[in-house]
Amino acid sequence: MAFKKPTWQSNTHLGHSSDKAVDGKFDNRSIDGNQCAISGGEHEDVTWYVDLGSIQSIQSITIIYRTDGIL
Repeated sequence: MAFKKPTWQSNTHLGHSSDKAVDGKFDNRSIDGNQCAISGGEHEDVTWYVDLGSIQSIQSITIIYRTDGIL
């Protein structure tokens, strides 16, 4: 539903922009894999949006975290 839809996040780390969260790539979820949306700095609260284009009924959301052990 969110695949390649417009996204936005309140803080971005070095090119790890919000569009990476909906591009369908997630086989290398480390920071070096460049496939994750990552917030910058030491922010504890980051906002992320995806524009689905219309009102949708959503049953669940899956968030896949990066896997290199860095928070």
